[in-house]
Amino acid sequence: MYNDVERFKTLLDRQGQLVLQSREFEDKTPSDEASRSKMEAITAEQQRMQEALKQLQEDFRRHAADAKKDFPKAAATAIKIADEIGGRKIPDLMGSAGDAFSQERGPVGFSNAQKALDQMVAMSPQAGACQSNCKGELDLSLMRSLGSSGLGQSMGSGAGSARGAGSAGSPSNNPGTASGTAASSNPVAYTMSMKNLTKEAGTKKANAQNVNAGSPASLSPDRVEVLANGKRHPPKATDDASSKYPAEYRKLVKDYFISVTKEKKH
Repeated sequence: MYNDVERFKTLLDRQGQLVLQSREFEDKTPSDEASRSKMEAITAEQQRMQEALKQLQEDFRRHAADAKKDFPKAAATAIKIADEIGGRKIPDLMGSAGDAFSQERGPVGFSNAQKALDQMVAMSPQAGACQSNCKGELDLSLMRSLGSSGLGQSMGSGAGSARGAGSAGSPSNNPGTASGTAASSNPVAYTMSMKNLTKEAGTKKANAQNVNAGSPASLSPDRVEVLANGKRHPPKATDDASSKYPAEYRKLVKDYFISVTKEKKH
């Protein structure tokens, strides 16, 4: 039944494509050989879809009868879909469209093909409900076949083994924990930290480990490195060694740099 709904969706897509192909004949009839050839192809496709939809209608009823005992809800929706296909006269609309196309009555054929498409689109919610019922009842059937007691034992043994694996290897005398847990046996990462430095410069390593393994060390104002005797202004260059050179040499060097500066400005 689930696959029958998928077949219905495929036919719905094909009918939509046929309507698009026949739209050029909505207000006219074929006028040349190319348009007549195209209408013949549309006629053949519409007739094939009519036969496929009739066969699908029968398959819905047959498969619903076979599954009614184990999947009553899904079977009921499948029968409803089959009845709706007939009640909405979708095969008849497709047949009328095919006959009109074969007689080169484009507007009539397009109108009936469009009506068939609209009726199929209106059935989409019922098709979705049928597939949902198929899934739901199949899950319930699977649970019944497994058995609730066997399923519970399987889940219990799995949980017990998980707890055993989690507590295995944990030290029972680990302080600060109750009976030892898997988390208490994890290694704790060592992270560099800053110590309060208010009178001297430098850094020191704190030997205390982080509370949470792997978490970065946080910095507070009292853990920031402080430089002793920090100067607010950068030092200036001095010319203490210039007195070792003759005054004429110093003037020559000064004039040279002045001339170079003027050349760059020009």
